[in-house]
Amino acid sequence: MESRNTLTLTPVNGELRIRDIDLAERLGFADPRMIRKLIKSNSEKLNEFSILYAVEKKHGGVGRPATEYYLDRKQSIFICMKSETANAFEVQFEIVEVYDAHLTNRAAQPAVADPVLAALVHGLVEIDRLKQQQVLITRKTEQLESRVEHVELQHRNGVPKGYLSRSQAHVLYGIGLSAEVFHLALHRLEVPTTPYIHHAEDGNEVATYGYLESDIAAAVQTFLDDAIQATRYMCESPLLEGKRFRYNKSTVTRPNPPQQ
Repeated sequence: MESRNTLTLTPVNGELRIRDIDLAERLGFADPRMIRKLIKSNSEKLNEFSILYAVEKKHGGVGRPATEYYLDRKQSIFICMKSETANAFEVQFEIVEVYDAHLTNRAAQPAVADPVLAALVHGLVEIDRLKQQQVLITRKTEQLESRVEHVELQHRNGVPKGYLSRSQAHVLYGIGLSAEVFHLALHRLEVPTTPYIHHAEDGNEVATYGYLESDIAAAVQTFLDDAIQATRYMCESPLLEGKRFRYNKSTVTRPNPPQQ
């Protein structure tokens, strides 16, 4: 019978997580460290699930430090899907089993009898929750500040108020669609546009157009809702006369309309 590496949960700041190398070995990576490139390239999405914990470690105390990641259940399952290994589905099922087993064991443990100790434990859990909440608030603030910078840049470049340039529209609402498919979809769904003169950094002026931002998110959602998942990674769109494009609808968060 073939032996396999079993997944173990590691306590990190009060919650149980799976170490990146352990997950890579279970998925069958030839070089387990390659999973870190996969995690890094998807860090923005992983942070939407929860905080992506990373630790700098030196092996044997020498050499350049390596970044070691610890993933929660949703993050681990997401990386399994992205890995596309032969046993990815099996490992996803194992992740669920490992976490469910922990929850079952924890529920079976007796409650803390000492009220003072129980209050202390509750206080520590609450402090950890508040710390995580503060990190999320800080990240949201950074995202809003970045958006303000985008808007200011848009205005400096001549984009009319309420509109987005073609490139900025794709960055903010493209959610994994290629630029070609994204612009074609907005064109077919007749998202309002307006012409303007783009003021480039080199001083040149270029005639182009921008999209009405308030209509972009709804158009993208309509396009994706109408698309058919033809294969695991390819969709087919009736709006594009059956044209296929690379996309997985089940792993992408839909864009939100701009806040008024």
